[in-house]
Parts: sequence; structure tokens; C-alpha cells
Amino acid sequence: METPIPCSAEEEHIFRSQRPAVPVPDITLNDFVLQDAELYADQLLPNVAEYGIVALGIMASGGVFSGANPAAHESELKKQVQAADAKLIVTNDLNY
Repeated sequence: METPIPCSAEEEHIFRSQRPAVPVPDITLNDFVLQDAELYADQLLPNVAEYGIVALGIMASGGVFSGANPAAHESELKKQVQAADAKLIVTNDLNY
């Protein structure tokens, strides 16, 4: 077993990818994800990326997000809605 080599607190190790750098916008994750949300306002949910837009939008507005399985039985969904004291339910036509 090798003995670790001590280093000073000022020492920095930077690892760089061999791939080109990717620009990272200087905005919050919520702002980044929601920046084009209006383009998808009439299309949302099941197992799609827009699910994240809905979740982040609820949280960004100060709400509490409680995701549910649309395949769950009606009684299970009812229990979850009641336990979460839900004020809003977001779904699509197929699951409604």
C-alpha cells in the first residue's frame, strides 16, 4: 500500500477534460430550465423533460412539489393529494 503524499492547503488540483469547454450560463438552474418554458406551455408531462420544468416552476414560485405516479390507483392519488394538502394538480389529457 502506498503512503499518501502530503500537500499544503494552498495546493490546487484542477482536472480538465480532453473535450472542448462547454459554456456555462451565469444564471440559476431554475432560470436556465424555465427560460423557454412558454414554448412548451401547451405540451407537458408524462415521462418527458417538461416534467422538470413543472417541478422547478412550482418550487421557484415558492410552492411545494409532490410528484405522483399517474399509473397509481385513484385511492392512492387521493391519499397523496390529501397528505400534501395540494392546492394545484398539473396533469395532461391522457392522465386526467
